[in-house]
Parts: sequence; structure tokens; C-alpha cells
Amino acid sequence: MESKSFNEVTEFIWKLFQKIKSSKKVSECIFLSPMSVLLAIGMAYFGAAGKTKLEIQRAIFGDTAKEKDVRALFVEINKILTTESKNFNKVKLLVANCVYIQEGFKLLTPYVEDIKKISSDIIEVDFMDIKEARLVINQWICNKTERKIENLIPPGLLQPITTSVIANAIYFKAQWARRFEVQNTVNSDFFCDEIRRIKVKMMRDKQEFYYYENELCQLLGISYKENNFWMYILLPKQRFALEEMENSLTSSQLAEMFQNGAMVDVTVKIPKFTFTSALNMKDVLTELGMGIIFDGENADFSKICKRKDIFVSDILHKAFLEVNEEGTEAAAATAVTMTDKAAVMPSKQLFFVADHPFLFFICNPKNCIPLFLGRYTGLNVKSDNAETKCIQYAPFTSKFSHFKVRMMSKATIMLDSSNKFITEALSNQFSNALAGNRLESVNFHFKDFDGVAYHMSNPNDDKNKIMLSIYLSYYEELQEHGINERIRQEYGVYVTEIPEPQYNISLIYDLTEIPQKYDDLIFKAARLKRNCLASVFEKYFEFQERGDAGQNRAVIHYREDETMYVEAKSDRVTVIFSTVFNDPADIIIGKIFLQEIHGKRASQTAPQVIFSLGEPPLELKNSNARISEGIGYVTFVLLPKHTCKASRDNTIDLLSIFRSYLHYHIKGTKAFIQSRMRSKTDEFLKILNRAKPKVIPERKTIMGRTFEKEE
Repeated sequence: MESKSFNEVTEFIWKLFQKIKSSKKVSECIFLSPMSVLLAIGMAYFGAAGKTKLEIQRAIFGDTAKEKDVRALFVEINKILTTESKNFNKVKLLVANCVYIQEGFKLLTPYVEDIKKISSDIIEVDFMDIKEARLVINQWICNKTERKIENLIPPGLLQPITTSVIANAIYFKAQWARRFEVQNTVNSDFFCDEIRRIKVKMMRDKQEFYYYENELCQLLGISYKENNFWMYILLPKQRFALEEMENSLTSSQLAEMFQNGAMVDVTVKIPKFTFTSALNMKDVLTELGMGIIFDGENADFSKICKRKDIFVSDILHKAFLEVNEEGTEAAAATAVTMTDKAAVMPSKQLFFVADHPFLFFICNPKNCIPLFLGRYTGLNVKSDNAETKCIQYAPFTSKFSHFKVRMMSKATIMLDSSNKFITEALSNQFSNALAGNRLESVNFHFKDFDGVAYHMSNPNDDKNKIMLSIYLSYYEELQEHGINERIRQEYGVYVTEIPEPQYNISLIYDLTEIPQKYDDLIFKAARLKRNCLASVFEKYFEFQERGDAGQNRAVIHYREDETMYVEAKSDRVTVIFSTVFNDPADIIIGKIFLQEIHGKRASQTAPQVIFSLGEPPLELKNSNARISEGIGYVTFVLLPKHTCKASRDNTIDLLSIFRSYLHYHIKGTKAFIQSRMRSKTDEFLKILNRAKPKVIPERKTIMGRTFEKEE
């Protein structure tokens, strides 16, 4: 097979990664197997005809691609993987393909012959029995990936009209050629971005590694046993320049880095981590030029069977990765549902310290096509380190105000938009259920700082189910801004049709159907309040993006006597918080704190912050906003760069906890002042005690007379 074809595939893979990256949050980890995606698309390509076939060809291989070359390449990729998987002794590589077809449908003979060339199984299922069909497909994927990929097909995806599902699974497990010693692993800081860092387990070693560097980045290559596969880690030289590096790199530059380095001694520190990534590839592949395959009117898969109404409804991809001292374990599954610089080698000692976001690739150096690739930022991964909570140095990104909230002798207050009680309670219940332990009854009532009430219980005393309900006093105001649609979109089948009495929203989790990797379920549940508020922010961010400036201002009374106002203009979104200060000391501390926000912004790109005491800002002059000495108004002027899709999730997270930051700062400062006053008082008393005149003991004779000794 010509290297040119492999180069075109590598270029497509890099474009695919860039599109996925642009659809995610800037700080989010990403992991996928491009090979899994390609092989699943290849199985669909063999059944495509006409314009549909041409679109797939052009998207992956360019305008000059010929059908025979494309077919040969898909077969060659599968051959490389399946042949090598049989030849490795200490590297485990499993590749499996399968087409699930509706019972009674007859696949055309040429299509059957084509997919057999890529070692694909053909299994008949009855999609009329949705639950059983989903179970069969998910079990196949689970088995092929050594149980690392579970529930790829989620509830609700399959329909009685589904005709086929094309599935590919890849599993990879390998030991490093030279393992990292466990005793050298230490707790260390990982800098996620300008304002957040976490504690991670950092593996350390000094030995000979593959190494390349240029003015932009460093590349480290770590070999697995037998040297058939390598992990390459691409680290920006500037701590927070990952996105800049990603945007400037091309597939040809990557290939050059993989080939033009050298084996040199390097002192290395890299984190150990585990995470699972789930992606729906439909939008990404549409942007890359394959939109016709999802078009029910125009898609042409007439080479699969005689039916003319087949099209692709979804392409799902899920991947698992674990990197530790021993080596790497990775798995991926994809389901298609049809309804120029040389290396710089300094003579000085080389250090490769991956303590900030980086890219990584697992590939065979013979062809440099990534079997797996991803980006690690530290923010949505699982770690065995107890200190994985994100340390918020400021409530906003570098585009926002930069300030520290301190309380009691330099301890930083940790706040985020997740409810920690929900996280811990659900984690305990889910882990017990999966372990087969005896389930305890649940009945917890609790409130947060803003008076939002929660209830966690077993509905109808069924210990196999957990209900989480929330009551917000301002729920009716949120209904005007699409809260119900937002919650349905976020929580799907877990939302009950009728909430628990006296609550606004209820979620139910069936402990008998909890996936092995349940972190994402818990993460979403713990952010229930945050996601309720998000409906308002997202609505007005969309108004601003569309230039829809004439909308009424949102008014949310989120606490008694305290209000949030949101207003969209063509060039900005204004968010105003009114907050009550209960005593004069609170006013002084709060005013100083807010003035520091305004005066000490970390970046010129930060939004404008305006504070006023007693008088509402100009935006509220003609409203019924209260005027009082004890009321302060904080205004954030958010520009498009703060409300765009890449930034809005983080913006919403931090706006939703702003008031808590402010009042925790006030309470913390008062507690700190009181503790300092007590400390100073104790010191002063000690000084006074040392200053007391010396007392000369009275001396008496045996007869009781006193006397003084003459000098």
C-alpha cells in the first residue's frame, strides 16, 4: 500500500481530532481510536453507492481518490491490525468488526464478501425487541474490549425501524519496555490552566527515550515491549499553550516529529491516569463532508440490501484508557446505527516534565497512523489520588477577574458548582450496587447555602432505585427560560414525568442498570442546581450570538431580597447580581473584595466588572431594583469571547457560584480577623505579664517578726 494513502488517512484523522476538539470545552480531555472510527465507516462505505460513496471517499481521501484504492486501504488497515494482533506476545491487540442486521433482511452477496475481507461477523437480531437487541450488541462490544467499554448503545437509541448496526471494537494492552518504578511515583501538581491545578500521581524515570523538540514543543516517545507500538507525548513548551500548539500543527509535521527524533537520556515526569470518553460523531463527520450518510432522503446504501430507505442515524464512539507504571490499557468501540524543522538535540541534560496539558498518540512506527490519540488536561479524568479536587485560584478563567479567596491562615476556599453531598452519597450507592453489596435505605433531606432544598430517597421503598429531587423557590421564573427543556436535554431518561410532591424536578436512577463507569452520571446529578440556572444564561448567550437584542430582561429572585438580572445586547450580555449585606462590617469587607476584582483583573481580555453600593447600576435605573445602603450590585459585562460555545460552560459554572464566593469571603475574612485579634490579645497579655515588677518574698523569724536584709 502506498505511503501516500496512509498520509491522507493521517491527515483525515488530524482533521477529525480538530473538529472534535472544537466541539468540546477548551479544558476538556479527549480520547478516541481513529482506527475504530475508520473501520466502522469502512463497513458502511462497502455498502454505499452513488453520491454517498463519493462523499465518504472525498472526506477521507480527497478528490482524487479512486474506489479501488479506498477499498484496498480499508482492507489493508484491518489486515495490519489483525495480523499484528496475532504476532505479538507481550502486547495484546484485539480488533473485531460486526454487522447486526434485522432478522429477515437479506444482505447482498457482494456486500457480504466485502465485509468478510475485513474479518467482520454478521449477526441477525430483532430490532423490534429493542431491549434484547441493545443487550446483544452491548454484550458483544463489552466482551471484545475485555469489559472496558460498556453500554455503548444507550437506552433510546435503537428504534423498531432500525435496520442494522455496524460495530467495531479495538482493545489494546501493553507493558512499557521498561516499567516506571512505583516507589518513584509521587504526588505532584498538574496545572490544568491558568487558574486551576490538581494533585496527580506523577511517574518518574531517567533513561533513554525517543526525543524531539522544536521552538514550540517537546515530543517524548515511550516504547512498549517488542517495540511494535509506542506512546508519543507532545508537550507545549509554554505551560498553557496547548490550544495554540494544536492549531498550528499539521499531520505532516506530526509525521516528521515521529520520524526525525533520536534516542537520548531524558529525565521524565508524566501523570498516571484513567478516563473514558464518549462521542457522538454525527455532527463532526457532517462538518467533514459526510452529511449525506445521515440524510434519510438522499443517502444511498443500496449495496447493503435491496431496500432503498437505509441511512445512518448515529455514529457512536466510546474509548477507555489507563496509563500507569506498568504500561497502558486502552479500548474503543464505534457503532454506526443505520435508520518543517529538524530535531534540536541539546548536549545539556534533558527534562520532560508533563505537568500541564498535552497531546498523546499510540501508534505503530511503521506507518505512524494513530491507533489511539487524545489530549490530557487533567479536568475530566479519574485518578487514584485523594487530592483530585480542582483548586480554584479564581472564580473565573484568565479572561475573567483574578482574585484569591482566603480564610484562616492561608487556606484557600474550595468551591465549585457540584454538590459534594450528592457526589458522595451516589458514589457510595452506585459502588455498593455494582459490587453486589447489601443496599441500604436512603432518605436524606438537605439544603445548600442559597436555600435550595434536596431530597434523596428510595421511591416506594425500593432500594434498587434512587430518587434525587430538588426544590427551587424561583422555579416558575426559570420555566419562562426553558428550564424543563434544558433538564430533559441534560438528563434524558432519568427525569421523571411527575416530580416528587413539593419538589420541582426529580431524577430516578435504577441501581440494576448502573454502568461500570458511572462518574459522568454522578457528575451531572451533582450539578443539578447549576444546570437549572444554565437555562437562563444559555438563552441569553444565544440571543447575543444571533444579535437578538430586543428581548426582555430576565429577573430571577434566587434568594429572599436578592436578585439576578440577565440582559442581552448585540455585542454583550450583562449579568447583574444584587446582594444583601447584613451589617456594616460585611459592607466594608464586601466592598473591598469587589473593588479588588475590578482593579486586579488577571488579563486585559477579562470582562468589565462594576460595583455599586446602595444605588442600582444604569442598566436597572428604570426598573424596580431596590435602593438601600445594605444592598450592593455587581455587574459583569460579558463579551462574545466569554459567551461563545467554547467558553460558555466555564462561564456559567463560575457565575452560578459567584455569590457563594463573595459571602464565603466575607465570613472567612471576619473569622480570620477575629482569630488574629485573639492571637494579638494573647501576645499582648504575655507581654504585660512579663512587665510586672518582681515580687520580693516576705521573710519572717521563727517568732513571726519580719525583717529586711541590709545591703
